[in-house]
Amino acid sequence: MATELKLSERIVLNAVFAKIDKTAFSLASGLVFFLSMFVITAISIIKTNGAVGPDLEMLSYYLPGYSVTWLGNIVGSVYIGVIGLVLGWFFGMLWNLTHYLYLAVLMNKINLFKID
Repeated sequence: MATELKLSERIVLNAVFAKIDKTAFSLASGLVFFLSMFVITAISIIKTNGAVGPDLEMLSYYLPGYSVTWLGNIVGSVYIGVIGLVLGWFFGMLWNLTHYLYLAVLMNKINLFKID
């Protein structure tokens, strides 16, 4: 008959398959996306002195209000930051779900083959 796992075994399994804090991960990824967009556009503004190539300008099709200006930089960075928030939360949720399911299957197998 299968027995329950000991407390030390549960602690080890929970430590190996740690959960991600979805809120913290989404805020961190949103901040990274925001800063990346802001820095890339700022470098383009400073480097080109107004003569901007079509690469960054094409983002205005997907981000309303974005342009390669300082005001457009802030608007586009906010858009990208929100996208990073959503993607970070979604990735954190998937991470936690897959680890929970794998841990459940693993604990079931351990209990199934455990001999008293």
